[in-house]
Amino acid sequence: MKKIFGFIILGLFTLTTQNLSAQINIEDVIADTACICLKKIKTDTTSTRISAEYNACMSESLKKNNLAIMESYNSGEQGKKIDEQNRDNGRLMIKTQNVLAKKCSDYDRVYGKIRSMHQSRKN
Repeated sequence: MKKIFGFIILGLFTLTTQNLSAQINIEDVIADTACICLKKIKTDTTSTRISAEYNACMSESLKKNNLAIMESYNSGEQGKKIDEQNRDNGRLMIKTQNVLAKKCSDYDRVYGKIRSMHQSRKN
């Protein structure tokens, strides 16, 4: 009886954890990786260097999460939406940047510095 009860609990736990992992958006995973990298960027250098480091962080976050991205493409409703709307990853990056803007203060610090430096060149 205890074994049966244990198997039922284990089964329920497995189903629960699968549902929780399915609810995590790939954009959140990529944004978390990018945010860690963005923390390392120093904004007291040239805008070219800051832009290069920013782009490297975004690229690195895609590379590090490549397997998760492919799984997202190939499974579930989210994968279908990404596959139909996002053939070149452009929309995925826009969504990731939106998540970064909400959750990562270092994104505002780095991207804000890039934006202000570009605006000062225009004037």
